[in-house]
Amino acid sequence: MPLLAARRTVLSAAAAAALLVLTGCSKSDDAKSSASSASAPSADTLEKPTLVVGMELAYPPFEGKDAQGNPAGVSVDFMKDFAKSAGKEIKIE
Repeated sequence: MPLLAARRTVLSAAAAAALLVLTGCSKSDDAKSSASSASAPSADTLEKPTLVVGMELAYPPFEGKDAQGNPAGVSVDFMKDFAKSAGKEIKIE
């Protein structure tokens, strides 16, 4: 009997944990609409002449600083080329 009671306790705890995880992962309609509107760029952002990009410049050779302290690396070069193809100036922060 004690083994059966222990199994029920474990299964009940697992079911409760699964329910909490699944409930925490769902979004309400309000959260979905605010999340989608927050991630969509506005028209004035797309029309600005400068593309502002945030980078952590501490991961050479991808992102770092050159001898003068300017952003340098593979990711920096990629974003410079991307901005050029989009007809934008770039500012890396």
